[in-house]
This record gives sequence, C-alpha cells and structure tokens, in this order.
Amino acid sequence: MHYLGTHVSAAGGVDKTVERAVAIGADAFALFTKNQRQWKAKPLADEIVEDFRAACDAHGFGPDQILPHGSHLINLGHPEAEGLAKSRAAFLVGHRPDPLRPDQRGGVTQLAEPARLAPRRTP
Repeated sequence: MHYLGTHVSAAGGVDKTVERAVAIGADAFALFTKNQRQWKAKPLADEIVEDFRAACDAHGFGPDQILPHGSHLINLGHPEAEGLAKSRAAFLVGHRPDPLRPDQRGGVTQLAEPARLAPRRTP
C-alpha cells in the first residue's frame, strides 16, 4: 500500500501532529520528535504520548504511516570532536525504541549493522 503525507509541525506537542495531518488530508506523516535545531530536549510527557496514541487510533494512523525522526544537527562524520560527540550522543538517544512507536525493538542493533558490514564490502 502507498501513502501520501508530508512533514507536519509538532509545535505545541507531538500529539498535535495527528490533527494537522488529518486537516490536510494526509494518510501518512513525518514529524520531529523534538526540536530539530537543538541538541537536548526534555523527555516526552506520558500524557502527550497517550494523547498522540489516542489521536492515531481515532484517525486510523498505524506505525507504517508515521515517520518520526530526530535532529538535523546529527552528523556522524563531524570534523570537530565536540560536534562528533554531540552527534553520537543524540543519534543513540534518538534511535532507541521510540515511545511513540512501540513496534520498534532493537533499533540500535539494526542501525549499527551496516556500519559493521561496511569495511567488509569496501574495496
């Protein structure tokens, strides 16, 4: 099945993204799980996560229709030590199983697999 959607704003809370997607007629959507221009963010409140899940259920959005992603600041090839350290920390935090998508398990292991295999496949 193919879906059509766009990136929707999470301003005011990720629970607001579902209504924004519905308002534009999307049957899929992407969202930042935190401010994409900052390194740190407070954890999502349980109430926001519950409201997000309830809105998804009410409007028929399943895990295959939602693309959560992290900061554009992350650069795992950052040339400066401080930027690299921040990128690594943000990448690992951002790719643990996402509280918005309980179907995700073992995400860090799956993401690390290509990096482990790359030296074997590079001439």
